[in-house]
Parts: sequence; C-alpha cells; structure tokens
Amino acid sequence: MFSQLQLHRKKPSPPARKPKGFTLIELLVGIMISSVIIMPLLGLVDSLLRQDRQEQVKTRSEQEITAALDYIARDMQESVYIYDQAGVKTLWDNNRLPKIDNNVNAGTPVLVFWKRRFLSRDSEIDHDKNSATPKKQVGCLEKFPDAITDVNNEPPGSIDCGSYKGKNQDYSVFSLVVYYLINNNSDNSTGTWAPNAMRIARWEVSGGVSTDPASQNNPYTPLTRGTSDSVSYLALPDKGFQLFDLKNNTGTLAQKMDAWEKYSEDYNLDQNQIVTLVDYIDASPVSSSANLTPSCPATTSPNPTNQVVPASATTGTGSFYACIPQASRSASSNTPVSRPIAQVFIRGNSLIRMEDNATYSDSKKVYFPMSSVRVQGIGLIGGN
Repeated sequence: MFSQLQLHRKKPSPPARKPKGFTLIELLVGIMISSVIIMPLLGLVDSLLRQDRQEQVKTRSEQEITAALDYIARDMQESVYIYDQAGVKTLWDNNRLPKIDNNVNAGTPVLVFWKRRFLSRDSEIDHDKNSATPKKQVGCLEKFPDAITDVNNEPPGSIDCGSYKGKNQDYSVFSLVVYYLINNNSDNSTGTWAPNAMRIARWEVSGGVSTDPASQNNPYTPLTRGTSDSVSYLALPDKGFQLFDLKNNTGTLAQKMDAWEKYSEDYNLDQNQIVTLVDYIDASPVSSSANLTPSCPATTSPNPTNQVVPASATTGTGSFYACIPQASRSASSNTPVSRPIAQVFIRGNSLIRMEDNATYSDSKKVYFPMSSVRVQGIGLIGGN
C-alpha cells in the first residue's frame, strides 16, 4: 500500500529560474568590441562613397568640357579672322565689346573672331528686328512682280511666301563672336551659377542682308536703320553691328581689324544675349601652382609666334585661354595672310560640385581636368 502511494505521489516541481540578462560590464565590453569592428567598416564605406562621388563629378566635368570644346571648334571653323592678344585688348579697352552687366571686372573676353553665318532659305528670321511683326523665311526676303504665282501651284523647291514666290535663295552674313570667362562671384545676382567658380559664355552680333533698290524694278520697300547708315536692307543687322572696313583704313590687315568700331547705336543685349556655355570652370589663381601657368606650343620660323589670349590669363586663373598666332602690324612685313588658327584650353573644377571652396593642388590635379582643341578656320579675309 505504501509502495503504491509512493508511486502515485507527484514529484515537487523544480524552483523557477530567474531570467538572466547582460550585466553593464558585458554591455560595455560588447559595445567596445562592436566599435572596433564597425567603425573601420563605416570609414571604409564612407571613403568608397566619397571616391565614387568624386569620380562621378570628375567624369561629368570632363564631359562638359569636351562638349564645350566641340561647340567652340564647330563655331570657329566658320571663322575668317581671329583677334590676337593686342587686337582683343584694343577692342576691349575702347569699349567696342559688351560688358558683363556693366561690370568691367566680371567678364574677360578670350576668343574674339569674325565668322560667316549661313542663312538657309528655309529658316525664319526677325528681318525687321520688330517682335510685333511676323518673322520671315529667308527665301521670302525679295519680292518680284513677275513672280506672283498661285501658292498651290508653285514649282518644286519654291518657298511658300503667300501671294508671291520668294527669291528662293540662301544668304550669308558676317558675325562677330566673343567668348567670355566670367567670375561667378562678381556676376551671380540670381544665384544660378556655382559660387567660387567661373563660367564660359558666348555672345554674337550678326550683320544684315543688304539690297540695292535702285537696281530692282519691283515694289519692295527696303529697310533702313538710321540716317548714319546709307545701306538698304532686306533684313536689318543686329543693333550695334557694323562690318569691318578693309578699304578706307591704311595699314596691315591686323591694323585694319583693330580699327573696327561698333555702330553708333548700342548693342541690344535683350535680343543678343550673353549665353552661358559651361559652368564649374576653375577659379584657382595661377599662383597656386606652376602647373597652372598657361603656355603655348612653340612655333618654327617663319611662322608667327603663338600668344596667350588674353594676356591676363598668365596672372589670373589660366582656366580658359587660347593660343593665337601674333598678327603682323609692320608695314614692311611680307608675312603671307593665312587661314585663322587657334588652340583653345579649358580647365574645370569637379570638386567644386562637392566642396564650396575647393581649390587646385598638385595632389588633386586629376580632379581639375584640362582639355584643349586646335581649330583652323575655313576662310580668310583681306591682306596687307
């Protein structure tokens, strides 16, 4: 009986265990061990992310500089005359080129050249420089009484000029083009441009399509632009434009081109705007490193000596300059006139996209990409 009772008696439950946790010392030791392992990993990740970001902005700067040089090269291929160092200085000092927001120190002209601008007969232009009147197709600039035709039955290739058939031809006019290097800190009232950097901008003023009404037996009324201009136009020049004069000025070609004056009226910078080509150009002074000093390829006799344009590039930033052969201004020179040629250099600052005050150092040279392009114009003008 006792044995059976013993067999059926429940064994007492073991005492409940109290839950164990980490002691403060264990937590501190764990944190220290984790810090030793994790902090270097975080530093490595941050370094990798920063390097990746630097490579991205470097690549972007290189692409923008390449695109800018390609644009300049295409533009200058149409050039017929490029001003050298003395020529640019003469035009600038005599206020023949527009200032950047009337601030002489904000922008410096670097490339100044004349080019031919092609006007396709199918293109539309503001022929009378009046925004209130409709634009015209270039091929419709001339009217001929004997060319009135049914619009729907015009011959193939004709320009649709309404009740008359256009002259149906292309035109070509001269343009003066200027590329500026602009200090963003001096001209950035809207906050659009990168602080502590520079940008390259372009400005162009074009001539008009002239006509001789006395030689035409038609009712076309020529356009005029003031009493001081005796030329009659099919399409007016831009305000301030005046063609260079190779006949009335004595001296060499360079001296004649140096003597160019703008028209009596001022430029219209609302229509002919100064348009930015590329931003994030390096503003580090040349004194930062000997590697920043602009230099031009050497020439062999009797080729003209290459000059850095502008002259201030050798003491300024040197981030946008051109090498232009020095023009002859000697009456006794027998140097033949050759097609205009230039080599253009641009240096960017990719780090300024990440750091507001990033400046050049030789150890970071790779992040200040420098590229150049050599261009030769397709034509030339005049002679000695």
